[in-house]
Amino acid sequence: MAASNSADRSLQRLLEEWLKRAGSLSVALRENTSPEHDADDDYIVVYEAVLEPTSGDGACIELWECDDGRVAVGFETRERVAARLGTKDRQGGFAVGNEPLSLSHEDVLWVVESVSKGRVALIAKTLPVVGLTSIDAVVVVGDEDDTDEDRLARLGWLSAVDPDTADVRGALLYAPWTK
Repeated sequence: MAASNSADRSLQRLLEEWLKRAGSLSVALRENTSPEHDADDDYIVVYEAVLEPTSGDGACIELWECDDGRVAVGFETRERVAARLGTKDRQGGFAVGNEPLSLSHEDVLWVVESVSKGRVALIAKTLPVVGLTSIDAVVVVGDEDDTDEDRLARLGWLSAVDPDTADVRGALLYAPWTK
């Protein structure tokens, strides 16, 4: 089954509008409006967007929109995390994220905003010789931040921590996408 090029592409419009509102950021948007279909997948991706920082200390996020409107999110790659930690990775793929889910525009924007502000951090575990073994993601929040526990549950890969009450030493922190 071929991907439908007539899909709504609401994710594409959402990201373009967000980038216009956000102004000058040190991030590049790479888009693919005709991605190849993987026959092993039970979904069809019609749009891919990669928001990649132009500086080495920002986080990369990839979003896919499916023909049925579901959205997949990939945060960082295991390869980039391993390189940052000076170790190796034997698995490949995204560090964390979700397969296609029914996410609202507000959910998607919240994730993109959190990444753009440098609020998402990774807690990676490594073993000598083996290298990178597991990665968890946390969003660092304070009293003024919008932390919706239902949203975090829908995403399934992100939990909230308050840096004033939780130990985030050793976490991989990322810089905001500001110039």
